[in-house]
Amino acid sequence: MVLFCCLLLPSGVLVSPASAGNTGATLITAKISLTAFDIAAAAVGQSLATITWKTNGNADSTVEYGLSTGYGSAQTNPFMGTNHTITLGGLAPFTLYHWRVVSIDQSGNRYVSTDYEFRTLPITPVIPETHDYGGGGSSAPGQLISSGIPMLVSDEGKILMTYIVTTGEGEGFTASVTIPLGTTIRGMRGELLNTISLKALKPVEVPPVTDGAGYSFSGFSVQCLPDGATFSKPATLKFHLATDQWTSLLEKANGSTRYLSIRFYDRVNLSWVSVPAMADSSNFAVIAPITHFSTYGLFIDTATIPIVTGNSMTTTPVPAGIVLPAQTAVFPTPVGSVQWTIIFSTLIIIVAAGAGYYFVTKKK
Repeated sequence: MVLFCCLLLPSGVLVSPASAGNTGATLITAKISLTAFDIAAAAVGQSLATITWKTNGNADSTVEYGLSTGYGSAQTNPFMGTNHTITLGGLAPFTLYHWRVVSIDQSGNRYVSTDYEFRTLPITPVIPETHDYGGGGSSAPGQLISSGIPMLVSDEGKILMTYIVTTGEGEGFTASVTIPLGTTIRGMRGELLNTISLKALKPVEVPPVTDGAGYSFSGFSVQCLPDGATFSKPATLKFHLATDQWTSLLEKANGSTRYLSIRFYDRVNLSWVSVPAMADSSNFAVIAPITHFSTYGLFIDTATIPIVTGNSMTTTPVPAGIVLPAQTAVFPTPVGSVQWTIIFSTLIIIVAAGAGYYFVTKKK
């Protein structure tokens, strides 16, 4: 019986009912689901991460990523292929990121992976620095980074270490801002920030000083960005000058650091507003605590008061903040009037003595 059936197959006698009478080939199709494999974070650096994966059919490439499983950011490559690579940029150093891959083929089949994690690398310290800012003699060590480098922050946006952000010496001097550990930085709209920038300004880029302001611009200014950013803890702004710059500055300040000040530019009132500052003569620096970002400059405070010399009146510059002692008017006494006062007093004494002698003798 088996042999008989085998003989009938080539002749087409035994066929399925669906293909009866069809002398051509039968095409069998099936829908295959899109899937991915070999999903990996192939390379992770301080601010970059490369994600790779493969799919079993041609599809596009998307990586969704963020600080939580809500993601919030995405990077897409619309090119259709089976090998997928996406590089994420602008990441914060030493930060944990959640991510997943998404691919869609031409038929609309969509693959979404489970959640993955990677942590970016920390920034390698450049130069360890220690500063004494005069706050009770305590020192404030910090990690020195260049302007625009992201800082490590917690999930709440607090700075995870003390940072010293510098401008470099593009204009011949160095300006720096020290952000203490635990500080929260917010932009003008209240958004959390982990990056700040400092730009040393040329004198022609600095807003002018109004006439009669009582202070003059020293030639050193820095723009702190983003403008209007605020700090939950006071930051420290420092102007560090070269030796010749410091010498020239003191000559303009009559040789005294007490006349040096730091001011920020008020764009509403178009004026420079003073902030408390102190001079560090040993390091050729002037330092001030600040609570917000703006354009800051180093100034020399001056004021003028009248000085009377003989019958002429002149003015001399006197540093602002110096209070002169009150003057008490002294009127001169004519020389001749002194002699008549002595004579008159002597006569009164003689008369009084004579009267006394007269009354004593009469009683006897």
